Amino acid sequence: MSSLSEHMILQLESVYGNLVRDISLSIRSRELTLIVSDWGKGTEELSMLLTCEIKPKKGRIIRIIDKKQIRLIPREFISSELKIKDILKLYEKKFGKGYEIWIKTILGDQVSENTKINDLCEINKFKLEILSIFFGKVSLIVAEDFLSTMDTQLREYALKMLVKVTKIKSASLVLFNPSVIYPYVFDKIVILFGNEIVEESTKKEFYHPYSLLLQNTKLTLGKLREKIPIKEIGDPSDHGCPYHPYCDLINKELRKRCYTENPKLFNVRDNKVRCWYYENIK
Repeated sequence: MSSLSEHMILQLESVYGNLVRDISLSIRSRELTLIVSDWGKGTEELSMLLTCEIKPKKGRIIRIIDKKQIRLIPREFISSELKIKDILKLYEKKFGKGYEIWIKTILGDQVSENTKINDLCEINKFKLEILSIFFGKVSLIVAEDFLSTMDTQLREYALKMLVKVTKIKSASLVLFNPSVIYPYVFDKIVILFGNEIVEESTKKEFYHPYSLLLQNTKLTLGKLREKIPIKEIGDPSDHGCPYHPYCDLINKELRKRCYTENPKLFNVRDNKVRCWYYENIK
């Protein structure tokens, strides 16, 4: 405990699971963190580690908040024949008394607590998930990759609501998403490839070739018959640096090392970057 800053609420130190590898990540009070990765079993495992549902195979997780102060916004929203009022009772039993004014504000006048969950539209199912934040004390919200499951028109609205609610509760947020979205909203952006962190940025600048690829991926219309370069990224390599089959930074001096050794995270200006190219660049 004494090794943590007074503003730290959760810290993963060289954590390994069945799939995730060498995850070192600090979550500070009131910090908004975006974790960029395609959703799969690895990111699902990381979500469960962050919510303290499972223990790491190796490494350690230091948590200075009660587990009951953590809320999960799942990738798949509630589907049930239960009514809204039944879910609210479950929230109260699990987390503590709810804030009635916020429950009414978020649900709105058009939605009755007697409505069945399966009769709710997508955005109201999201609001029901959000309501768990207004029961008991909340310090950390872990939101799985739910945005990519929603209609495109609803994503910005849902993200704004999630960020607003997080700030109202003076909580920290960890959001999973497959792309870099609204970078100005987040205090920290963490890029994953091959179930490990390849870059952590607090200044919205990126150096790892995979991070740059994600940042620069935009659909543009070229001229008639113009060839538009497309870079395809496949599975991570099972030896050396996981990204080496697709890397543009490999040179003669680095080739052997990139093919045989997985780099650690190097400090590059204000970032942490997992790439041999940056070993001696500060």
